[in-house]
Amino acid sequence: MVLSVGRITKAKGVEDFCEIAKRFKDKPNIKFIFVGPHIDQNYYNYINDKYRNLVIFPGESFDISNFYKISDIFLFLSNRDSFGLVLVEAMYYKLPAIVWNVTGLSEVVTNNYNGYCCPFGKIDTVYKKLNYLISNKTEYRRISTNAFDKKNMFTMPKHVDKFLNFIQK
Repeated sequence: MVLSVGRITKAKGVEDFCEIAKRFKDKPNIKFIFVGPHIDQNYYNYINDKYRNLVIFPGESFDISNFYKISDIFLFLSNRDSFGLVLVEAMYYKLPAIVWNVTGLSEVVTNNYNGYCCPFGKIDTVYKKLNYLISNKTEYRRISTNAFDKKNMFTMPKHVDKFLNFIQK
């Protein structure tokens, strides 16, 4: 199961996600799911009509943990993001991440450590990295373990003292 979480908008990479799913259409054992609300009904209808046979769109969910639990890889192709909290959530569930190498996402995903940062817009590179993770169990376990370990960099206890020192100064 390949998961993405975010608003169904062009900026959140829904079309790129779906184009990757299209490349895996001949592999029925690989499922793609994009969880999140839509803002523009016309855009959602366009995406759903074009990709509904390739991607599951369950809509908005307030219990996102179940989606993380059943997933194997987190594919987050947002065009820009200030931080990417969903990436930290995915790391908690040991999901390797594949992202665009853009500000915000590349601060959370360390290339070849807890996932892969692909050059923006290079769908072929994303496809190759995803295919590699799916077919290479040793690499998958390594990246998955590192993802779980790296999540600790983003916990509150790790940053409270820094924040308090900043406030005091």
